Amino acid sequence: MQQRHFHLTFGRLCAGLVVAVVLFGQLLFLIRIVTDVGVEGFGAPAVAVPRTGTLAHRIDVVLTSSLGPSDRGVQRYRLAGVQRDVSHPHQVNLTITWSINNDLSEGTVGNGAASDVYLMLRNLYSSRLPIATIRLRGSYPVPAGHGRSRETTVMRLDMDRQVATLINREGWDSLDAQALWPLVNRRYVAPDFQPQANQ
Repeated sequence: MQQRHFHLTFGRLCAGLVVAVVLFGQLLFLIRIVTDVGVEGFGAPAVAVPRTGTLAHRIDVVLTSSLGPSDRGVQRYRLAGVQRDVSHPHQVNLTITWSINNDLSEGTVGNGAASDVYLMLRNLYSSRLPIATIRLRGSYPVPAGHGRSRETTVMRLDMDRQVATLINREGWDSLDAQALWPLVNRRYVAPDFQPQANQ
């Protein structure tokens, strides 16, 4: 009887040891995936992001690298809001306002703005920062009468992390600004700022 109890205990101990070894192997596998691919399946960051500093500072580094200076002598961007995401408390929702450049190297001002959008979304979502949703507000001078103009919001766009994750499966670099544009939630785009297909 005592020998039978010993065999049962020994059998359970061996089974527990096998389960522990399997779980340890799975843990090592998951750690390797996260290390090789990045957080939540996002590849290597497109922009070098500091590991220290406030979240706002790290976002600022990404945006500065993404947008460069304004060619109109105005503030190029502003981080207008950082709020905790209700559904994912460890992530934040960003609101960014940026001034659209006059640059016509992309064909139209709208195409240049679409390139800005691509760079901001790609670089922020690949930065491994805890970002859920990104809301973008693009501004440009619009005639206000009497020969004056007023900086006005001409684009209101957003993208959530689920869409960004789907894009990442194919790779951000497999898309360009024109291919990304239909995937962006375009809440409002003034008619004169709609990107045009390159010929």
